[in-house]
Amino acid sequence: MHKLARTGLSLLGGVIGIGLAAAAGQAGHHPVPVAVLKTAVAAGQPIPASAVATVRVPAGAAQHWLPPAAVIGRTAGLPLPAGTPVVAADVTGSGLRLPPGWAAVTLALSAAQAGPVTVGDRVAVLSGGSGSGTGQVLLTGIRVLRVTGFAGGGSLLGGSSQQGLVTLEVPQTALPWFGGTPQLTLAVEPAGTPPALVTPPLGGKAGG
Repeated sequence: MHKLARTGLSLLGGVIGIGLAAAAGQAGHHPVPVAVLKTAVAAGQPIPASAVATVRVPAGAAQHWLPPAAVIGRTAGLPLPAGTPVVAADVTGSGLRLPPGWAAVTLALSAAQAGPVTVGDRVAVLSGGSGSGTGQVLLTGIRVLRVTGFAGGGSLLGGSSQQGLVTLEVPQTALPWFGGTPQLTLAVEPAGTPPALVTPPLGGKAGG
């Protein structure tokens, strides 16, 4: 079952996999501190020091994750679940800009539900399927803003998982689909697929 980031989904037990074996291969690199959220932070809210854990990882495994000093006091530009290693696009003033009438939603999905998604992909969002690309089509042409996890093996805050986080840019009229649908899956679509609300929520209207 997916959950919106704003619900404060707890991923401290290992939802975000970074591949500990891969990190171990970088063990000779100088460790650097990265900021990982201990608690969820809602969009538009400042990130307090109490919500940030400092985790030291090999420099080669840090990717684009920010150090705590670059995160504490900044404003979340989108809903950030607990367990999120913060990157520049997560905080305001760092380039994330959504068009009027659109919102960012973050889903916790298994690798089977998400499929081979990457940042910048256009995807269809489906409901009720058993894996990527199966189920009833709700939306098409939805832009992927952020992908974290799915590497398996372990998490920055301990534990193991085959899950990850996918942040999507969706029309605000589609937000009811992300508040209680039992299971969502994604399917990668051709680049340039225009966004469309194929199946409107109850009382809504279909359209692009």
